[in-house]
Amino acid sequence: MNVIWNWFTDDWFHSKTAMALFAIAATIAVLGFAFGELGPKQVSISSALTAQVAASLVAVVFALSSLAIIVGMFRYWAKFDRSSRMVRRVWFAVMILGLAGLGFGCAVYCMAVYLPQTLRALPAREKVAP
Repeated sequence: MNVIWNWFTDDWFHSKTAMALFAIAATIAVLGFAFGELGPKQVSISSALTAQVAASLVAVVFALSSLAIIVGMFRYWAKFDRSSRMVRRVWFAVMILGLAGLGFGCAVYCMAVYLPQTLRALPAREKVAP
């Protein structure tokens, strides 16, 4: 876990690349959670091979996105979140309870805290696309 935790530098978390990747991972995590809750409850094992392969690929993308959003948002919460102590405690509870939804709580934290704080911290020259 420590290898994943320190994979990226602190400066990377505040880059546009990180913001884009975390936004995509959060969106995939939310969509995957919604599909898991609202989608079909029974899937036929005898379905076509291509459908099984496609479902497997979607599951792998969902799992990797969830892992990235969980590790990334917990690291951001631990090192960079500038919210008050009480607000941080509430978000910690949301992220922990959201782990049952495979990263759903961390995805909500990403959209509600990480992205707005990081956008505000970007220098003005980086906010405007060339």
